[in-house]
Amino acid sequence: QQYQQQQQHQQHQQHPNRALSNAPSTHLDNGHRNNEHENKKRRNERHQRPLRPPFPNGSCGGTVITLPRNELFPGLQGGDDGNGSGLRGDDHHHGNGLPFLNLNHLPQIRNPFSSLENAVLPPRDVKVWLPKEYSMEEYRKERFPVLYCHDGQNAMEDTSSWTGSSWRLIGALTRLHERDLLSIPTPPIVVCIPCADGNLLPGVSRRHSEYGDIAHPVSMAHGDFVATKLHPYVLEKF
Repeated sequence: QQYQQQQQHQQHQQHPNRALSNAPSTHLDNGHRNNEHENKKRRNERHQRPLRPPFPNGSCGGTVITLPRNELFPGLQGGDDGNGSGLRGDDHHHGNGLPFLNLNHLPQIRNPFSSLENAVLPPRDVKVWLPKEYSMEEYRKERFPVLYCHDGQNAMEDTSSWTGSSWRLIGALTRLHERDLLSIPTPPIVVCIPCADGNLLPGVSRRHSEYGDIAHPVSMAHGDFVATKLHPYVLEKF
């Protein structure tokens, strides 16, 4: 410490102006601390809820649309709620309209699957979660990314999960977006693809067959369904 003081004294003697310019500024430090305090205060006001599980259950202010099985699989009738579109909105109680999604005039897409393939891959409805930003005017021209989620019945609602507690995926995405921790400007659209129930054969789970090795016929049929039917369907409608 004594050596450092001697060095500083010598520098001051040799270059008094430089030594003065290098001296710490209490005024600047205080200003910097004040700015940090204000920024921290604003962050705390915005992020009052802790970023830790359990995350919120349910749609978190977004809208859930049901893609009915009769449009996704061949040879089926019904599954429409009477609005002429074949799509069913499940969260009307949120009051979130979709002014940019005209469900009454969407074209019917021809289904390439046969009845035999329906027996291999049981038809099912698919839920699609739309973040609340989807219906906001300022995001009208935004191209929303899409996240496909298998075992989709476990992704959002506790009541639909076979364990009684969902993954709270939508709640987690919502919390991350609130804190600007997503690398995208909005939460993604989430397509919740449920697995099949029951057994394909005695002791052979349909779910394990669908998510099994790609060489398995049921797994191949499931992959083809997601890639050639569901994905184009989602892109066209959303």
